[in-house]
Amino acid sequence: MILASPDQRYTLALEPETESYSKWWRISCTSDDENWYAQFGGNTPVEILAGFTDALLSAPPETAPRRVADPHRTRLDPRTGRARP
Repeated sequence: MILASPDQRYTLALEPETESYSKWWRISCTSDDENWYAQFGGNTPVEILAGFTDALLSAPPETAPRRVADPHRTRLDPRTGRARP
């Protein structure tokens, strides 16, 4: 079974295999500016697939996401536990 997004940019193919850990789901994009795919096995929770496809079809945020400090690069004050400037 193959499903396509309304703009035909993305496809979702279900091709069950005998092994549950082999690829069952293939989500791909083959447009002029993008060419990629992701594969998921038969044991992948449906919530993972739904979240992945929802993220592809949702509009990008109007503002950039809030930046989170990288704990590997942030220096913490040992007395307060807060980031140093």
